[in-house]
Amino acid sequence: METKGKRSIPTNLTFHSQADFYVMASEQRASVMRAFPGSFRETLTSLPLQMALHFNVYFAPFWAISHIACYMMKYKHLSLTYQVVLTPVHFLYTVIEVVRLYLGYYGNLSEKISALSGFWISSLILQMPIAIFLLSNEEIVPLPLERFAYIVHLIFLLIQIFAGFFMIKNLADSQVAKFRQKAMDDEKEEEANKTS
Repeated sequence: METKGKRSIPTNLTFHSQADFYVMASEQRASVMRAFPGSFRETLTSLPLQMALHFNVYFAPFWAISHIACYMMKYKHLSLTYQVVLTPVHFLYTVIEVVRLYLGYYGNLSEKISALSGFWISSLILQMPIAIFLLSNEEIVPLPLERFAYIVHLIFLLIQIFAGFFMIKNLADSQVAKFRQKAMDDEKEEEANKTS
């Protein structure tokens, strides 16, 4: 190890990825963090939310194709009311799903409360009621493939709603703590400037 002033920098460490940093022994990690303050920061992304979003993105094309194909097959067997109502419902359901998944990915990975809130609200207020309506209404004659796709999608929605809520709460708490710490540091700096 090389010593510069009070800091000791390990010279035998090379990082090929950020994962290498997390795999190293805790003493080595602590010495690297002391040597390079501000270079590493803890991320607050939610792994359960990210996993649900990841699998939902891979499921979404299958869901959309089955969703539209089943609707086209049963269209002429529906009553006129359901033919008129379900066309915009299916269109909005598909468009909202794309936007919702984008907001979830962006908000979770970049720790943006605004994007996560949009994701959570669109999941809870828009997608969930439509999914329950399409799954539970027997008058729209749900086909077995359609019913399977809606059940899987509803499971993803439930996981994402709960994980998203806790992620937003943790992220808000973290940002409040950072704000308080910054305010305390600013006060200490002002007091130090007044005394000197």
